[in-house]
Amino acid sequence: MKFLNIIKEEIKSQVLKEQEGDDYPGRRGDSRRKNKEWEGDKLRYDVQGKEATALLQHMIDEYDIPEDEIDVYNMIPVGVYHYMTEFEVDHPEVDGMTFIVGDEDDTYKSAVDDEVEILEDIGIDNLPYDLIETNIDRNHLKRDVDGMVTDMIWNNPDDWIDDDSKRTLTHRQQTQVEFLYTLISKYDNEIRELEKTLGGDEDELTKKMIDKYLKLMEKQEDAVRDIENSPEGDYPEQVIEGYIKDMVDDLLYDIRTLSNDYGIDLKKYVDMEGVARDIIDIDGVEGVIRTYDGKLYEYKVLDKYYSVGRFD
Repeated sequence: MKFLNIIKEEIKSQVLKEQEGDDYPGRRGDSRRKNKEWEGDKLRYDVQGKEATALLQHMIDEYDIPEDEIDVYNMIPVGVYHYMTEFEVDHPEVDGMTFIVGDEDDTYKSAVDDEVEILEDIGIDNLPYDLIETNIDRNHLKRDVDGMVTDMIWNNPDDWIDDDSKRTLTHRQQTQVEFLYTLISKYDNEIRELEKTLGGDEDELTKKMIDKYLKLMEKQEDAVRDIENSPEGDYPEQVIEGYIKDMVDDLLYDIRTLSNDYGIDLKKYVDMEGVARDIIDIDGVEGVIRTYDGKLYEYKVLDKYYSVGRFD
């Protein structure tokens, strides 16, 4: 776009130099008329000449200017409008008016530029979702959303993750669990030793002791489960990363939430020219390009069609 803007400025500069000369406007037309610049074989290779020829036809058809009062050299280029040429017409019937002319390609590109300017001005919040969805740079958006969500969750995981069962045990809880497992192991060993003595005269007492240790083991195992079911430590890295991924996926699925709830400017990620082209595909070039009366007229000159519209 920067290169195209440079070209546009050069064209404008060239036109302004013409305007400052002694032969502007009517005398410049007289000079072209004298040299027959926009006639015969010369016309075939002169873009402005063909645009002027289309505008001449427009003057005759739409403004009812008699052909003996006007010719192609009354069409005076005075500037550029995006990719189109802006003309004034040296005739009292259209005095003070300006017109824009361009072939199909230049008219389309000018309409795209017009629509981009409108979108930049009014924003994209009210556009249909599918126009944004199909023209968004998802890779760029994903990188930024991933960075935003990563910072949010890592800085305050307790504010975002509401499943305490995913936490790790604190050092105190780990020490408690280790102590309880030591007791359970001790009771288990006692039971094994007692079971070896079964079959003697004191079986009844032995069985009571085994039962006692079994109950103690069960009590300690319940205590271990209670601690492990209520961890009070931090969330492990894999849990946090999992929540980050899920949240990023959810936000990218409904990108409007990013704008409404997180203040992300979606315009930064949207191909505005792509949106403009989609709008033109729906509304047509005439429905987009900014002409005085919202109309464009088409004329064939040699092998091309040219659009003409009143600009001011």
